[in-house]
Amino acid sequence: MRTDRIAILGVALGLTFAAPVAGQSLRELASTCAAQTEDVFLCAPTATSVLAFGEALSRVQTRGTHLPGSSSTLGRRFGTTPRVALSGGMAFTRARTAYTGSVDGTVPSNLVSFDATLAVGLTEGFSPQPTIGGVLAVDLLARVGTTRVYDDVSEGSPTYWGYGLRLGLLRESFTLPGVTLSAMRVHSAGSDRVLWAFGNERGGARTGGSTRIDDVVTTSLRAVAGKEFLSLGLSAGVGWDRTEVDGDFRVTSTLPTAGPIAVEDLSHDRLTLFGGVSRTFLIATISLEGGWSEGLDLPDTLDFAGDVSDFDLDEWDPTGGSFWVSFGTRITF
Repeated sequence: MRTDRIAILGVALGLTFAAPVAGQSLRELASTCAAQTEDVFLCAPTATSVLAFGEALSRVQTRGTHLPGSSSTLGRRFGTTPRVALSGGMAFTRARTAYTGSVDGTVPSNLVSFDATLAVGLTEGFSPQPTIGGVLAVDLLARVGTTRVYDDVSEGSPTYWGYGLRLGLLRESFTLPGVTLSAMRVHSAGSDRVLWAFGNERGGARTGGSTRIDDVVTTSLRAVAGKEFLSLGLSAGVGWDRTEVDGDFRVTSTLPTAGPIAVEDLSHDRLTLFGGVSRTFLIATISLEGGWSEGLDLPDTLDFAGDVSDFDLDEWDPTGGSFWVSFGTRITF
């Protein structure tokens, strides 16, 4: 039985940590675009907007702790019956992408996610000492949700779903904090975004571009530690996320060869730092969490220079980090 559990855990970890296939780079996409348009200066910002908005979707859907208000694995009751936790949560973040229809060359977007997460304790783990428990305990995670995007250019409310595992290093006790490692794989639908401008560079024709995201896949790793103090649970953690985006984009052009430029496995890795506070009432827990995720790591040769219709793309800096906040409720039984 123990061998079977280890085999199942190995397969699950293999699925969760599946190595991504090498995809395109922003430099390659910008170069492909530059061969299809007279408005070459729009290529790099529009291509970058695909990744920047995909990152925003990923950020609000994965955020911090994979099970809100919990820094310990669930385990099993009396060693036989799995504990189950059901959590509902919402999260908020802001994004900014290139938009030639505004004075500063960008458009802000507010993203709000609503989701439910189910956790099931697969194994209890072991206790090397009477005051230390939950070592190598394993929980199964599943998540489903939707994201609302509030701006002037996006269409649709992307849905998402995910799965993963939590591995316990320590279960919280009177003297020790709870410490867990977790991994999730989150799949999200995309969004169409029209970024047309009001320029008149070509006899009154509009100048700009549009992006379309088909799907966003995030591999999300977390390390979390937490302890209850004076009836409040305090937690802090660090995370690493890899976002992979598929879709396409296009910019205005009069060339007969112009068309949508396919985006496949455009990826970016980011660091996430977060902390939270929670309060438990019998079997129910409410939690508030906030964090920061680093911005894009752009190639030095990616050119954002260029003016059109009194807007300047140099005002946009997608390399800056972003903050997010989330609220969750959880019932454990």
